[in-house]
Amino acid sequence: VIIITRQGEIEFINQTLKVMLGKTSSDVKKFLNYEMLVANKNIEKMLIKNQPFRDEEIILTIDGREIQFLATGTPIEDPDGITRKGILVLKPLAEVHRLVNRYSSSQARFHFNDILTQSEIMQDTIDLAKAASKNKSTILIQGESGTGKEMFAQSIHNHSKYADGPFIAVNCAAIPRELIGSELFGYVEGAFTGARKGGSPGKFELAQGGTLFLDEIGDMPLEQQAVLLRVLQEKQVCRLGGSKTIPIDVRVICATNRDLYKEVQKGTMREDLYFRLNVISLRIPPLRERPDDIELLLKHFLIQADPKWVDHFDKIDPMVWNLLKSYSWPGNVRELQNFAERIQFTVNDYTIRPQHLPIEIKSSYKSSPDNSATPISNQDYDIKEKLAEIEAEHIKTLLIQFNGNITRVAEALGVSRRTVSRRIQKYGLK
Repeated sequence: VIIITRQGEIEFINQTLKVMLGKTSSDVKKFLNYEMLVANKNIEKMLIKNQPFRDEEIILTIDGREIQFLATGTPIEDPDGITRKGILVLKPLAEVHRLVNRYSSSQARFHFNDILTQSEIMQDTIDLAKAASKNKSTILIQGESGTGKEMFAQSIHNHSKYADGPFIAVNCAAIPRELIGSELFGYVEGAFTGARKGGSPGKFELAQGGTLFLDEIGDMPLEQQAVLLRVLQEKQVCRLGGSKTIPIDVRVICATNRDLYKEVQKGTMREDLYFRLNVISLRIPPLRERPDDIELLLKHFLIQADPKWVDHFDKIDPMVWNLLKSYSWPGNVRELQNFAERIQFTVNDYTIRPQHLPIEIKSSYKSSPDNSATPISNQDYDIKEKLAEIEAEHIKTLLIQFNGNITRVAEALGVSRRTVSRRIQKYGLK
């Protein structure tokens, strides 16, 4: 709280503001006199024209560091009706954003424990994601639609030092190309026709101190990719139509269901942005590559919808499990969850038989002599080999980074020193 006179003198500053700015009363008065009166028209109007204002943005530069505030000003009239003073109430914009995010949907609710799997491939991916969450590097999550990319992103956020901050998710494919710049980077008043009075912060500002999740990053227009690259490199953002830069402390996680390297070759993705995003890469395996998870996940979804299912799983025809595991699940876990919801309304007495399955599942197999289901296409997914290559390269990078210190590599990976030593021996690393 500040009381300022018409002559521009600071008459009162409460203790909260002094502590917030880390300054003495004399120091605060010295820089506020110039900052507020010279640089802000709202305060001038309050004192000269007796016009109050509410929730206007003010940026104060303190020791070279810019701090954003929401300011509300109320003129104080003398008994004779003349305005000689004004009261200013400053609220740190970061705190305002934090409160807004707390009571909105900007919260990450998933943790790594919520990712159900008994697949070794999936567990390796989880382990890598846990290790990646411990640093600030940009993460690129690649996987088909429905594999749970945002679930991983939220888990990484909740496992990181940014867990107390907001989690802001943006679907780049859902925003019109002409609006994505203002959505991500914000805009100042008058930046374009229809711009909100006072401007608006972008998602980067709203994610301050937390995580910004950019889903479907491959759909971002090329012209905005250049701006995004600059923001990631300089760690500051400039609102559309403005000139002031705003420092940001935001962890960026991107996701895509495309092959971004192919997008680079096609010219729809900037090569420099691709390399900037692909610092740590996570590949979420599709459901068809981990068929053992199908039974685990289906049981989970059924119990989630109706707890009584837990006592009736023995009524599920064994052929049903064969059919489900032979199906390719192009929609992945999301499709399996929808199937579980559908089955609630198509079966009686908690009994699932082949005839209850959708036609696309029943038509995806052929009967073998032992009457079990066999997939029509039997592609050889060499997943373990690919994962081993990724793991070996990651360990090699960490060994170089930490000058061969195995203990520090183990800490970075979130595993034991003995595990790292075994992997070094396994991959022939030195």
